[in-house]
Amino acid sequence: MAIESDNEEISKVVDRLALFYRLSLSNGKEIGTLESELRHIASYVSIQNMRFNNAILLTLKVPPELLSSTVRKIMLQPLIENAILHGILERDSEKGEIQVTAIEEEGDLIVEVSDDGIGMEKEVLENVLIRPISKQTGGFGIRNIQERIQLNYGPQYGLSFTSLSDGGTTVRIRLPKLSINQGN
Repeated sequence: MAIESDNEEISKVVDRLALFYRLSLSNGKEIGTLESELRHIASYVSIQNMRFNNAILLTLKVPPELLSSTVRKIMLQPLIENAILHGILERDSEKGEIQVTAIEEEGDLIVEVSDDGIGMEKEVLENVLIRPISKQTGGFGIRNIQERIQLNYGPQYGLSFTSLSDGGTTVRIRLPKLSINQGN
């Protein structure tokens, strides 16, 4: 209908939403590739940019050899959502950048999500993985990611956070480096 009425914006949103949900559901699989997760967050940011007037610049710096690494599905999107809603959109300019990088370190896959938002206060940063979660405080997405990673790979894996007092937050995710043909 959007194409027939020559409404390119609605057509673009529908296309991005279809991709977003197709990648989210991926036939019920709980693991996928890093490449699929990156496509998922690119689709999510594209949708948010339509909503927030291109306020978010997403930069992906991932070596091609790491794209086939396995990751838990919907691991990055909640972190990107937090970066946008609680970091970048809280800035006076309501514009900012999110950078996603990946490296191999000591046989593990390290994925970092960094933003140039307002950052987190020291107390919040120290308690982000242990504070009580509720509708008022949030934290469901972060806690869910942490629990899924540690249940599947052990307590040495998971999330860690750094934040600068003058703004910006980085979430570091440590996972075992496995490729799709190695299983989970």
